[in-house]
Order: sequence, then C-alpha cells, then structure tokens
Amino acid sequence: MASYSEYLKEAMRRAEYERLEDGSGFYAHIPGFDGLWASGPTIEDARNELFDALDGWLYVNAFVSQLQAPKLEGVELAPPTRSSN
Repeated sequence: MASYSEYLKEAMRRAEYERLEDGSGFYAHIPGFDGLWASGPTIEDARNELFDALDGWLYVNAFVSQLQAPKLEGVELAPPTRSSN
C-alpha cells in the first residue's frame, strides 16, 4: 500500500494535458478518475489546479464516501480509516 503522497505523485504522473481549442490555456485530466479535471492559462497552472482538484477528489470519494480510490499500476491507496471520536 502506498502512502497518500506517493499515491498523489503516481496519479499526477498519469495526467494528460491538452491545449484548449481557442488557445486560451490548457485542460488537464487523469484517466480513470471520473469527473476530475482542471484548466489553467499555462500548463503549469493547469497542473497545479489538477493537483489541488485530485486532493479534493480523493477526500470526497475515498474518505467521505468510502469509495475505493482507483488502482494505479503498482500503487494502491490504503483504505481510509475513521476514528471513533
């Protein structure tokens, strides 16, 4: 099982970027992460936005909804645990 930061890094390695048709910036997504995408005026801005979106996406989907995070080849996120406090 990978740590959270290892999982984030591996997911970001799989990111795909496209220039927007109107040339105003870039679109980014990670295949296998339904509904996760970001955009920005530069590829670096799109990447940073995607990283933040991925963190939020994982929090909502894996930790709040208790859904299994997508399995990445060779990297799997440990299932979340809830405290009883």
